[in-house]
Amino acid sequence: MSPSALLTQCQRQIHHNIGFQNGFARRTLATVVDTPRKHRLAVGVIVNRAPVLTRTPTKFEREFYKYQQRIQRALHNPFPYEFYFKQGSLLEAQFNQEEIRRERKAFGDDAVKHMEDKSAFLMSVDSMTGEEEEKPMPRRTPADERRDVKSLDRQGSRNLYLLVKGLPGDKYKWRFPKGYVETGELLHEAAKRDLHAECGPHMNTWIVGRRPIGLFEYNYESTSDPQHSGEKAAKRDLHAECGPHMNTWIVGRRPIGLFEYNYESASDPQHSGEKVFFYKAHIFAGQARPIETSITDFAWLTKEEIEPYVDKEYWLGTKDMLSDF
Repeated sequence: MSPSALLTQCQRQIHHNIGFQNGFARRTLATVVDTPRKHRLAVGVIVNRAPVLTRTPTKFEREFYKYQQRIQRALHNPFPYEFYFKQGSLLEAQFNQEEIRRERKAFGDDAVKHMEDKSAFLMSVDSMTGEEEEKPMPRRTPADERRDVKSLDRQGSRNLYLLVKGLPGDKYKWRFPKGYVETGELLHEAAKRDLHAECGPHMNTWIVGRRPIGLFEYNYESTSDPQHSGEKAAKRDLHAECGPHMNTWIVGRRPIGLFEYNYESASDPQHSGEKVFFYKAHIFAGQARPIETSITDFAWLTKEEIEPYVDKEYWLGTKDMLSDF
C-alpha cells in the first residue's frame, strides 16, 4: 500500500472515531424534561334563593306608573256601580271607599274634595260594622332588622346567594361551595355531591341544567413570596394583624431567624392550580348546615354584600354570574 493511501485511510478512521465519541457524549448528557403541571378540575355551586316579594320600583318607575294611571282614569268610562251594588248597601260603601283611595293616589287630595260627604258616610258605615281594615305584612322582616345574614327570610325582594368560609389554609377564605371531580364522574353529579358534602343534606336544592354557567381559573400560590420580606413588610404585617395601637420598633434590618414551610396548596406536585366550573342551584326549603371539618361559617348575601367578603380576584371572576336584582 502506498504511503498516500495509508494516510487517507488513517484520516478516515480518525474522523469516524471522533464522530462516534461526540455522538456518545451527546447521548450521555441528555436530560429529562419535567412534565408541565395541569390545573385540577373542580366544580362550584352558586346556590340561589329567588325573590319572594315583588321588586321595589325605582323612582322613575313609580312616576311612570302614576302618569299612566292618571291618563287611564281620566279617559276611561265611569263604572256603573248603581247596576252592580244596591243603593245604601255595605258593598257600595266599600267600593266607594276604595274608589276614593284610587282617586287620591292618582290626582291628590284636591281631586276628592267633592267626595267628602261620601267619605263621612263611609266612616259611619265602618263604625257600625266594626270591621278593621286589613293591613299587609311589612316588607322588612325581623331578620332584616337584626341583620341576620344566616337567615333566608331577609331581603325578600332580592336574590340571595350562599357563601361559605373555608379553612385558614385555603387561598380564598370566603367562596361559593366547591369540590373536586372524581374519576368517571359527570360535572353536575360532582356539583350535587360536593354541595351536600360541604353544606349538609338539609337543603332541598335543584341543580339548574347540566351545563356550567361560568368558569373561574386560578393558580396556587408559590412558596416564594418576595413581596412579604424585609423590614417594611414586617412592620406592615404587624399592624395588619395586631392593629396600629402599639408603639413598636423593629430592631435592625436583618432577620434573627428563618422558618421555612410550604403552602398547603403547593403540596400537590401534579397540579399548578384549579379550573372551577360553576353550576347554578335553587333552594326550595331547608337551611345550610356546613360540615365543621371543612367549613367554619356561612352567609346568605346579595350581590353587593358579597364583594366585601371575598378577595378582589375572586370577585372579578364570579360577579358576572350573579343577578343585579
